[in-house]
Amino acid sequence: MCLNFFESMGFRCPERKGVADFLQEVTSKKDQRQYWARRDEPYRFVTVKEFVTAFKSFHTGRAIANELAVPFDKSKSHPAALTTTRTFQLMLMSVISMTLFFRTKMKRDSVTDGGIYIGALFFGVLMIMFNGFSEMALTVFKLPVFFKQRDLLFFPAWSYTIPSWILKIPITFIEVGGYTFLTYYVIGFDPNVGRFVKQYLLLLAVNQMASALFRFIGGIARNMIVSNVFASFMLLVVMVLGGFILVREKIKKWWIWGYWISPMMYAQNAISVNEMLGHSWNKILDSRTSNETLGVQVLKSRGVFTEAKWYWIGFGAMIGFTLLFNTLFTLALTYLRPYGNSRPSVSEEELKEKHANITGELLDVNNLASGSTRSTGINTESDSRTAEDGSSPAQRGMILPFVPLSLTFDDVRYSVDMPPEMKAQGVVEDRLELLKGVSGSFRPGVLTALMGVSGAGKTTLMDVLAGRKDWRVTVYESLLFSAWLRLPKEVDSNKRKIFIEEVMELVELKPLREMLWSGFLG
Repeated sequence: MCLNFFESMGFRCPERKGVADFLQEVTSKKDQRQYWARRDEPYRFVTVKEFVTAFKSFHTGRAIANELAVPFDKSKSHPAALTTTRTFQLMLMSVISMTLFFRTKMKRDSVTDGGIYIGALFFGVLMIMFNGFSEMALTVFKLPVFFKQRDLLFFPAWSYTIPSWILKIPITFIEVGGYTFLTYYVIGFDPNVGRFVKQYLLLLAVNQMASALFRFIGGIARNMIVSNVFASFMLLVVMVLGGFILVREKIKKWWIWGYWISPMMYAQNAISVNEMLGHSWNKILDSRTSNETLGVQVLKSRGVFTEAKWYWIGFGAMIGFTLLFNTLFTLALTYLRPYGNSRPSVSEEELKEKHANITGELLDVNNLASGSTRSTGINTESDSRTAEDGSSPAQRGMILPFVPLSLTFDDVRYSVDMPPEMKAQGVVEDRLELLKGVSGSFRPGVLTALMGVSGAGKTTLMDVLAGRKDWRVTVYESLLFSAWLRLPKEVDSNKRKIFIEEVMELVELKPLREMLWSGFLG
């Protein structure tokens, strides 16, 4: 279809030319003239802007414009376009929370009752905190593509980290809103609307902080195993030193610094102060023992600060931690490299040899390192004569002779059973076709590049052509063939079969004897 457009503009792709090469050169000022097909008209250079303008009036361009002018039908969206699993998981936890701390069973008559409310608040903060745990896995899974694009200078790290942070904000409003709206009044927290809004805002900040924290862990660990270990240790420290499991007075002096840098401490202090200084807790149980309100007594019993300013201190700390973790995440992606990203190196001897092969110069074998002798099959004396005569150096070939053959394949198709995960997302087909009518040819002596994006099927195509995808053999047949290749020719067929039976008995393969060899490539 694209060739028809360029022919309407006066440019024709020769049969000998590939379409991709033609499309690259037809817009080049140096190469465009050779494709001009209107011999009765004088050639003039057609700019890219003119091509764009002409394409808009071409029938294909008009069809695309008409399609884009119609709003997208959301009913045609892919079922997996919007992931709702994590949101429903949080809604389920909110239902568990509001039935566990039901308001008809929650009283405000003692400090012990207040401790139960503090536990309900801690449970909410913990659920919002754990809700950001999935950000770590998403970050690690996307890092290989990011590192590849970053190393190719597609974009700086900040242009990747900042949008991922901003796009998380609308989801945060939905998730935290669902939890807070379901649990706040059902549990029986202070009915003041202002305190309800303040708790909602604080949990928004906690969710953003948790997402930034786990993104940072994923970015600095760059591996799922390392990330899980690091995140588990971080959660342990943050929760233990957060002021609920161990109150401030019980933390040892040499660990008190962990209390002050724990994000959970600021969140727990802020949400506790917001609740316990409300009107519902503004009553004195016994003026003879204490003139402090019940809410203040509960806060002191849990080692929480009693000033109202601690809500805003905690809220500000959440914003600060969010900025800090996102900044560290950006720096990690800017300067760190992926694991195992080794760069190829060429020894000095190999470099000299390659240079000699290109220029035809004589290679001084005395300069080569000892122990690196190579069987090149080239006589030094004949090399000297070749260099003196000025003739081209002799071509190197394979030691073992072989007959060059051409390889052609036409309409190659390959499909597998549809994965259960894709069926769960709404896919109705039973088979997933990985190769759809692929055709091509390879000629001997011609280096052919098989190119395509990640997941296009390059490796699958080569496996199919090499026969590695043909699994219609049993385990016993595979072992029989392997033994035929490895055992010396002196071993006859009967001894070979007896040996295979002994091996299968030794490694407990007899129950799998007649099963098809499937899924164990390598």
